[in-house]
Amino acid sequence: MKFNRLNDDKLQILISKDDLQERDLKKWDIVPYNPVAQRMFQDILEEAYQECGFEVEQDTQLMIEAYPMTGESMLLTVTKVGSVGKGLFDLDFLEHQDDNYIDDFLSDDDVKLEMDEIVYSFDDLEDVIAVAARVAEQYKAISSLYKCGSKYYLIADSAAILDENMAILSEYGEVEDISACYLVEHGQLVIENEALQRLASL
Repeated sequence: MKFNRLNDDKLQILISKDDLQERDLKKWDIVPYNPVAQRMFQDILEEAYQECGFEVEQDTQLMIEAYPMTGESMLLTVTKVGSVGKGLFDLDFLEHQDDNYIDDFLSDDDVKLEMDEIVYSFDDLEDVIAVAARVAEQYKAISSLYKCGSKYYLIADSAAILDENMAILSEYGEVEDISACYLVEHGQLVIENEALQRLASL
């Protein structure tokens, strides 16, 4: 489980497939009034306080947004929205999402597209340029570059990456368990479809 404290009132949590399996949950189980999911959320908040100091008072109302990721992982965004004089478990847990939330979020085409996508993060643009110079000649598929926060994210087709190029990508960047859908919604598009080819020509 990874925590990213954006500020005093907002926290992002990446919940992996293993985190869910430990609690015998699937991402579809993160729904309102599921007792197991609520206990998991309590544990998450306690761990968040220990890991990054994100503290939630007992009477704080929270807004929780859930984003399905590739595989069985999820990204939760937790936002403090005020004090309502209620206990933690009286919060409206994912109340804005109905039973069709996942189907609405990802179309069949999106699901098929994500099966082969892989996302690498890089600390700076120079690292992405260095990778492009070494792999673009052999990589013939679509690649897009986004900036989200302080990092750059390269979306590529894993089926089109040769083993030796995979090693080069891992030398400069890190594989992230994050979907293209999330980057499209929350990131800033830098280069669409031809990122590696265009950066290699610089």
